[in-house]
Amino acid sequence: MNELNILKPEFDINPVKTNKKLNKNVYELAFDDLGKACDNLAKKAYDHPVKTVEKASQEVLSSAAFGLLLGSLIPARGPLSLIIAGGLTLPILKDGVERLVKANTQAKEKNANVNNVAQSLANDTVKGAANFMLTFAGGAMGAEGGIKLAKTDTIFGDASQASQRFLINSENKVLEMAKKSPDLFKSGFTLASESDLGSIAAASKIGDLSLRTSFKSNVDTANSLQMFYGDLHLHSRYSDGIGLPSQIFDAEKNAGRDFAFVTDHNHILARGGVEPGSIRAVDEEGTPIEAADPQEYADTFNQAQAATQNGKFVGGVGSEVGTIGKPDPQVGHIAGGNHMNVFDSPDFLKTFELPRGGRMSFLSRTLIRLGLRANDDTQTVITFNDNDYKGLIGQMQKLGIKDSTGQDPIMQFNHPRYKLDYNPSMPADRQGHDFGAASFSSQKEWLQTMDPYVHNIEVMKGGALNPNVQAHVNPYYITSMDYAGYLDKGFHLSPTYGADTHYGFNSDGTPLRIGNPPAATGILAPSLDKESLLNGLRNRRTIATTDFKALSGVLTANDGNVLMGDILDGRAVNSLTPSVKVMGNVDPSAQYQVKIWSDPQIGDGKLASVIATQKLTGQQVLDSQNIVNFNAINHTLGAKSLIFAEIDRVSPDELSKANGIDPFNQVANIETQQWNPNTGHDFSQMAKDYIDGNDQNANLPYVDRLFTAPIWIEPLSGSSHAFLTKGLVGVGSSNIIGK
Repeated sequence: MNELNILKPEFDINPVKTNKKLNKNVYELAFDDLGKACDNLAKKAYDHPVKTVEKASQEVLSSAAFGLLLGSLIPARGPLSLIIAGGLTLPILKDGVERLVKANTQAKEKNANVNNVAQSLANDTVKGAANFMLTFAGGAMGAEGGIKLAKTDTIFGDASQASQRFLINSENKVLEMAKKSPDLFKSGFTLASESDLGSIAAASKIGDLSLRTSFKSNVDTANSLQMFYGDLHLHSRYSDGIGLPSQIFDAEKNAGRDFAFVTDHNHILARGGVEPGSIRAVDEEGTPIEAADPQEYADTFNQAQAATQNGKFVGGVGSEVGTIGKPDPQVGHIAGGNHMNVFDSPDFLKTFELPRGGRMSFLSRTLIRLGLRANDDTQTVITFNDNDYKGLIGQMQKLGIKDSTGQDPIMQFNHPRYKLDYNPSMPADRQGHDFGAASFSSQKEWLQTMDPYVHNIEVMKGGALNPNVQAHVNPYYITSMDYAGYLDKGFHLSPTYGADTHYGFNSDGTPLRIGNPPAATGILAPSLDKESLLNGLRNRRTIATTDFKALSGVLTANDGNVLMGDILDGRAVNSLTPSVKVMGNVDPSAQYQVKIWSDPQIGDGKLASVIATQKLTGQQVLDSQNIVNFNAINHTLGAKSLIFAEIDRVSPDELSKANGIDPFNQVANIETQQWNPNTGHDFSQMAKDYIDGNDQNANLPYVDRLFTAPIWIEPLSGSSHAFLTKGLVGVGSSNIIGK
């Protein structure tokens, strides 16, 4: 009996892959053996550590090297990159299928030991999985490194850019062909090419793949819009200014402006700097500050509506939130986080400065962070801790705060001080606190949260607390580097002017600072009404000019198909060819300097600089039909970049003061003084010297200046390879390099 048992075959020869004892096929047996195979591989690695590390390193490094090469040559994301990377894995898939077929064939052979076949398959599977993970990791790292290599200014970067541009242009041609045959793609798609940038491009659908080739904030063109001029930063007696909002609106209208926004402070401390007996104190007497009586905020809306006559003048309302404080590199202390304007919010956003220390302080702070709300008869009062702009945005989102157009309220960075806030002499933990940055866990979170709300930045200021009439904007209050600094942070901002007037009227009620200096914010909009102006701000279609009657302008590119404020995908635009339209009082005898600024790689800490300049007489501007053209500017695929324009103008009257000196040189000189590394951005003494006539630049010709909104080119389809693509590159490298 025992002999019979021994002689009896343990495995059937004919049912192919089954084991009579276990009733399992070879694949099921191999699956059961995976644990044992893992143990065997781990033991082998433990017994031979040096060889294991050497083998693993070779696997990772070789796939990383191939990933680096391929990652730099193929464009990030998109159908083509996935197809190329996916194609690399086909030989591996083929080998895998062949291995499974081989195991099945071996299991069918006469007298085959299916257990041994299954064990061998399990061992190969575990070994393959280990190699898969190593090559996946190496390829993923290498592909990401390739993307970075492609953005470098080297011979390798140039080759990478050439390869990527060829592939992208080929891909776009295919998409254009597909667009002409929509029946082939039932889902349909929209493609914006360089000749068709006026439309909003949707996600292009090809099977399960998508590619967003271009994006514009709207379908505006320069010819469909008009420039309207006004002021976005004014104060009434409801906070620490002079006069009622209605008086301010009337005075601004009489000064020739198209719009004005009264933006009173939202905190109790706003009148702390008002001296007793001053004309401000006399005017404000008997009127509670807006933060104490939010009904005044609602009254401002009523007065703005009464002043508005569409097509002629628009009255607007905003709130200047936060307390400003003073950064001090010497002591490393910031009290307050600078101001922002919030435009057209129907709810009053009240800054609450918490007491420091004590049980009640802790309780108050907790209640506020939970979103304390207090209702009066007219609107909601939303309180938030000073400089806690994260809390402010959180409450606005939680409560669904919208402006009169039904969209998120627009915000503006007021009187920025980038260089001082990031002064290297200030302790690291005290740097970068302005505009609520300190209330976020990181600058990345700050940017991601704030950028959808903040659309504008005040690059020209009007001397807020100066009670004297000013003929011009103080040159030291024009801060192009503040503009460039926050753009390099990654914010999408367009420039504005804010008079920040606290001395709008004389004691007898006649205008004092209202209407002067003649600077303004220009907003490109289809018509003069509040909704159009708000959309112009939201779409970043603005300029800041020191004299709106003498100097205006618009930046476009690529034969007018691209307009300042646009955000474009680098896949759809090979380059930008900028044109600047010079407007205003173009006197033939005036002198102009038109400059193109560029930040070729946003976020690298290197701020925008001037890359092209043209000097012209007013007659030359007129002869060119007011259009100043520049050569094409290439951008780096995979990088975020931007351009904006500056126009400088010297009138014939001011030129008479030149005495052989190039007046445009003083612009560069003042910018240099503002950025003294020892003083940061604290130019208050220089500004005072200028006002007092003590500055060496004070008697030189005055140079009017204008800044336009940028045009952005960004990798909207993705700035790096997708995780799947990177993995496929890594896995595919095993076959390419002969593993």
